[in-house]
Amino acid sequence: MGETIGTKNKSIIFLFFLLLVGFVLILLNLSVRLEIREYRWYQFKKIEKNSIDILYIGNSHNMQGVIPQVIEDTLGLKGFTIGVPSESLKNTYFQLVEAFRTQSPQYVALETYSIDVNLTNEDGAIYFFWGAIPINRNVLNVITSQDDFSLSTNYDYFDLSRSHEKIWKTPEYLFYNFNYYILHKDNYELTKFLINDGYLPRNNPINKETINRINDVPNADLYNELDDETLFYFEKIIDLCTQHSSELLLFSMPEIRYFLNSPKRTVDYNSLSKEYAIPYFDLRNLDFSILHYADTNHVSYLGSLRATVELGEFISEEFKLPVNQNMLNHYNDLNIDDFTIQKNSSSIYSFILTNENGNNKNNLYQLCVIDPSKNYKFCNSSEHKSNVNFEYVEDGEYHVELQVKNENLPLTINQDIIFYLPEDTWYQRE
Repeated sequence: MGETIGTKNKSIIFLFFLLLVGFVLILLNLSVRLEIREYRWYQFKKIEKNSIDILYIGNSHNMQGVIPQVIEDTLGLKGFTIGVPSESLKNTYFQLVEAFRTQSPQYVALETYSIDVNLTNEDGAIYFFWGAIPINRNVLNVITSQDDFSLSTNYDYFDLSRSHEKIWKTPEYLFYNFNYYILHKDNYELTKFLINDGYLPRNNPINKETINRINDVPNADLYNELDDETLFYFEKIIDLCTQHSSELLLFSMPEIRYFLNSPKRTVDYNSLSKEYAIPYFDLRNLDFSILHYADTNHVSYLGSLRATVELGEFISEEFKLPVNQNMLNHYNDLNIDDFTIQKNSSSIYSFILTNENGNNKNNLYQLCVIDPSKNYKFCNSSEHKSNVNFEYVEDGEYHVELQVKNENLPLTINQDIIFYLPEDTWYQRE
């Protein structure tokens, strides 16, 4: 009897210990900021049912490329951007299935980079999508979407199995659903990083090192063939949109490789568009400037603005939709085409933003130039000026902090820009 009581006591103590450890892990988890991708699904689930007119789907090219607010203001189509970085088309399909549970968009815009993702090497970040939805048949379909539920499948779909993840994130995922459904998510201060329609802007500037990495990669003149699995899910997306009476269109966001005339191998989307009778808009060859790119694959905030305006005009023409010309003019006014460096004297220069087709009289600018050593900061004297004078302190990489907004628009664009003195050809369009 004494041994039995002792065993029970040990069991109780062990159970209490587990509960204590769990509680501590929960507390630790609360101190870890929730991933922005997860918060985006939370935002999506809060949207009024069947109130979305257009869904933008795909991976980070889409998530960090399209500003739904712009198309809502110019075309009257309320939109939301879903998707996660490195998302393959298989992931895109399951995310779209989930989106259709609460929304019936008239249009679905698929950014094509998820078609180019090699499924055998990278299956996206669908594990971020799990905690944001109840366990339902779609989740089970994700688990069983491969022929055998193997270690490989676990590696693909469960974050903790992936070698690049840090073990300290374990509490976040063990107790994620507790966070998600019990606690009030508005306590997490993520809104300053994320616009309410799912768009996540890139504020960082592109620099010499990034350009050099691109130039080291040889040009590609051939097209990739669609592998069987990608084609399978592409056709399932088509069928899903047909089933929900949603018009599907394809678009490709700009990439700096095309700006540098150094494209990489991709699927032949023009042929794909013709074969399946799906409208396609290629933005990769837009007349962009270096300030419209954030890195090798993504556009900057200013690039997103420019690309989204162009995408909206394509949607308007393709589906015969009226344009709010007044709002379109305001967004064109907010656009920045390029910048120039003007020498005023031996040591005084001007950094000047240019907009060839817009009127910046309703724009407000906060513009500062920081020298390479970060010892000096030169700012514009008036928020109505799109230029700033600065002193040539030393050779090197100068940073520009830019904030611009138009008095007639809801957007405020924050972006960094880099230039070099003495001026050199640090990017070369072949």
